[in-house]
Amino acid sequence: MCQLPNWHSAPVARQFCPYNTEVIKGKTQMQLISKDGNMQCDFYPAAGLTDKFVQVTSFQGKEMSERLISKKDMQYEADARINQHGYEVTKFHTQPRVKFMVAC
Repeated sequence: MCQLPNWHSAPVARQFCPYNTEVIKGKTQMQLISKDGNMQCDFYPAAGLTDKFVQVTSFQGKEMSERLISKKDMQYEADARINQHGYEVTKFHTQPRVKFMVAC
């Protein structure tokens, strides 16, 4: 039996979020840059897909990876990079990016 009788009725603690609520809801696409400026992560809307984003990760200006992710994954990725790793939002992307998927 639980030692704290009303543990579930306590108010929920909210974390401070340094970026706007539109980013939290995944409605904006953005560019994130690390503190030292070496790593860059861009999120673009996927052309023709309403709930997908194209994530492009670059290191020292050279594109290293590109992947198609869901809106939920974009939210988690942006939140982790901003809150845990100290990335800064530097730009917002509005032009969709085409991601070609190859299946064999």
